[in-house]
Amino acid sequence: MANDVLDEETKKLFTYQDSISRWDSMHRRIDALLSYGVNYASDVPSLDALLLNPKKDITAINNQLDSVEYIVMHNEFLRQFKRGHENDEKNDDDSLRPPMQFFFSSPSKGIESGWEANLEKVTGNGLSYMLDRLGIFGKEKKELITIATEGLNDAMQYFRLATKLPKELKTGKRVPPNIFDICKQYNDFLSDNQVTIALKYATDATKSYDKAFSDFYDDKRKEKYEKIKKLRNKRVSDAKIHNRDPTDLQRKLGISEDRLEAYEIKLAKRLVSELAQQVKTDDANKHIATLTELHGKWNFSELMTYIELADIAYNNHWSRPEIVPKEDNCLIIRNGYFYPLGQRRGRMVPNDTYMNLHLSNETRVEVLEGVNSGGKTVDMKKALYVATLALSGSFVPATYARVSVRDKIILRGKGDGQDKSAFQQDVARVNEIIPPNGQYWISALDEPFTSTEADGGMYLTAGVIKTMAEQENSLLILSSHYPSLNEILGNSPKVTFNNFPFIVEGDKVTFPHKKRPGNLKEYAYAIAVAKTREFDVMTLNYASEYLKNQR
Repeated sequence: MANDVLDEETKKLFTYQDSISRWDSMHRRIDALLSYGVNYASDVPSLDALLLNPKKDITAINNQLDSVEYIVMHNEFLRQFKRGHENDEKNDDDSLRPPMQFFFSSPSKGIESGWEANLEKVTGNGLSYMLDRLGIFGKEKKELITIATEGLNDAMQYFRLATKLPKELKTGKRVPPNIFDICKQYNDFLSDNQVTIALKYATDATKSYDKAFSDFYDDKRKEKYEKIKKLRNKRVSDAKIHNRDPTDLQRKLGISEDRLEAYEIKLAKRLVSELAQQVKTDDANKHIATLTELHGKWNFSELMTYIELADIAYNNHWSRPEIVPKEDNCLIIRNGYFYPLGQRRGRMVPNDTYMNLHLSNETRVEVLEGVNSGGKTVDMKKALYVATLALSGSFVPATYARVSVRDKIILRGKGDGQDKSAFQQDVARVNEIIPPNGQYWISALDEPFTSTEADGGMYLTAGVIKTMAEQENSLLILSSHYPSLNEILGNSPKVTFNNFPFIVEGDKVTFPHKKRPGNLKEYAYAIAVAKTREFDVMTLNYASEYLKNQR
């Protein structure tokens, strides 16, 4: 369902490109396997769904932030869901084994009746082959092997995962209510009598299963027959190498092969019979059904949401935002930056945004001035991106953020003239970013009305700014190339002008991408920038001459 706070067109600006989306999906699969021992789960929300889902309920937002912060600050809690290192004896404890493996696995379909009888029907080396590769269905005796092993092997894998469940999820002091409720629900499930019996059955069944295989491969008599067969096979090979008659040796080798095969069949059938006494079809399926109910009853996907958000916050050094009621109508960002995860490109320059900071300003509209490529559009995206993350219950890419709840978050770019004239597009987009009376929006508008005549475009832009400034409940960030806007609106306490400067050194123009207060003093930057873009020399000379004469 579409989120009614974040505008869908704006959301696309914060969403992964296709190639990065594929990379992110692959990365998360690998991370899930390495960290938690599970395959990527389809019921876990995507990063976009987690990060781009702003809410209006301030209590729900702060409860989620409390949960994320708890996980960030309490590594011992997170370790209950991480895979313990196989070579680390200190981690050889059930409390460190991942319930994720169990809850992200597909529940077993159960064991088909008659599986033991079908195993016993498999004769010859097919039985040895099947036992050696149980679960990878051999081409030989496929029908019998499949019906005999598919359900059995699937059930054993499921039981094995169940035995790795922590006996209790432990929480520390001052645990957030969301985390406490999830862990209590889990602990209550595991203390249920039926679940306790099912888990004991799972432990006994897997032990019997493993013992049957161990007994088959470690049987001393079978080992003796194998050694004799191997020795006689070597003698046959040596005889052929030295051009001797291997007939008698081949006869003895055949006897060894028959003896080994007969014993393997006898041993395997005995072990299968013993295993069948423990893993009875009806009992196994009953306990599988009990354990399967845990998948639907325990809200593990909610906990995984908090774990994912905590992981993002910790790895990217994000900070917790302060969420305030919509009536505060503010957006305060200190050292914030914009990049959807995975889209980091080059050096990031952090910038501040101060809108309606009651003690120092009552800004409702921030006007950004500066050269193209200077940083205006990125700064607008940064502001709305941080607001979106904060209201989604996520930490944010900033050292500090104070964000009020919003009814809508919307950004519109300048018209491109493809479907209709650029001016018509600008008119339509301005209508989209102006909120209804009583609504609390944060809007951004990128270089409006640059496609029409200068005076009309400037006054229309000034009208938009004045409308939003007087609306009181909403905030607007707007980028502009109109130098005279400051003369019209510069004295308004609700309108703040900031600019992104450029530096000209000889024929080189650089962009610091660092926002500074006030309007841009030097507006003749187009010619300087054009010189760095291999622009036609004669055209540049004419333009420079006209500029010089005008001054």
